[in-house]
Amino acid sequence: MVICQLLIAFVITWNYVTGDMLQQEIDESFNELKAISENIHNFYFRQASEIETISKHSDFSINNKKKSIELLENHLNIRKIIASVHYYSAKGDFAFLAKANNVPDYTVEKNYNKHHDKTFIRYFEKTRKEKEIIFTSPLYTRTKVFYHIGFVPVFKKNSKELEGILSFAFFPNMNPFNTSFRGLALNNNNFLVLTDKEANIISANGIKNEDVKEKLVHFIENRGVTKDNPFNYKTKEIDKLKYQIGKEDYFFISIQVPDLPFIALLGLNQKIVDKQIKQIIDIMTVIFAISAIIGVFFSVIFSRKISTGIEDLVMSVKSLRKDNFRINKKNKIHKDFTDAIEEIENLSIEIEKGRLLGNFWGQESSFKEK
Repeated sequence: MVICQLLIAFVITWNYVTGDMLQQEIDESFNELKAISENIHNFYFRQASEIETISKHSDFSINNKKKSIELLENHLNIRKIIASVHYYSAKGDFAFLAKANNVPDYTVEKNYNKHHDKTFIRYFEKTRKEKEIIFTSPLYTRTKVFYHIGFVPVFKKNSKELEGILSFAFFPNMNPFNTSFRGLALNNNNFLVLTDKEANIISANGIKNEDVKEKLVHFIENRGVTKDNPFNYKTKEIDKLKYQIGKEDYFFISIQVPDLPFIALLGLNQKIVDKQIKQIIDIMTVIFAISAIIGVFFSVIFSRKISTGIEDLVMSVKSLRKDNFRINKKNKIHKDFTDAIEEIENLSIEIEKGRLLGNFWGQESSFKEK
């Protein structure tokens, strides 16, 4: 009986612990991914904020091209992240160009609406309307190199009136961003992917693009991405996250990068989770075995107590039935049985007294009659 109870407790605990551990791993991975996505957001907007800071310099103005270009080019050559910056008037006319020293000369359309890419035109107009820093959705060169364009509104000094818009192309794979992303330390055999909503991989860490591409497309098309962690082990939603890549199984955990058209995805290796669960099960098995041994030991001792006490009670009752009123058995092991036997002994004494008294009065009555 004791072993059955321990076994039931073991099974219930095992189901709870294994499920809870898996959920905990996914929650921790999501929190890690959330921090990474926030860092990506900060990296991008830091570049735009630095350009914005230059635009607020007292010497920066659409009417002071020479000094404005000098301020921008000094920044580009020092940071070596952005290659060039275009400045347009609030109406959309091209004003000037600033570029890093290693960038060859090129021409720019005279007005934003003459740009060859409609995405550029759409986001330019959006920036002009909302007057906030904006990045375009992913764009690709003719050679399939990923980039997107950042727009920074420029205001007249001490005014909220828009003077112009600075635009710059950002190539994640051609600057320190990609190096930093690939250099992120990941736990165990996990991997990290940064992709757009069309599953075009921008950067990958811990896995080759061709190995994850097909699964990534399926995941984005069928699973979708949310801002919060919607995955709960108890709702069985977690099964939809599992994908096999090569011989390994991974849980795909994703998040939308704030204010950017990116999806950050972390592949949590199930082998690592299973290993941790196995360690817990091994510990639980040892605890169960020890508990079972202790339980059996004490159950044997307790059963002996019970059996001894019951034997004493039976002997006391038998003695009472045989008119043997001198009960002197004491169960020294269990107090409850000792108390019961004492009560029987007291009862036997009372009965014996009653019998003696009855005999006495019976004898006296017989004497009087004679």
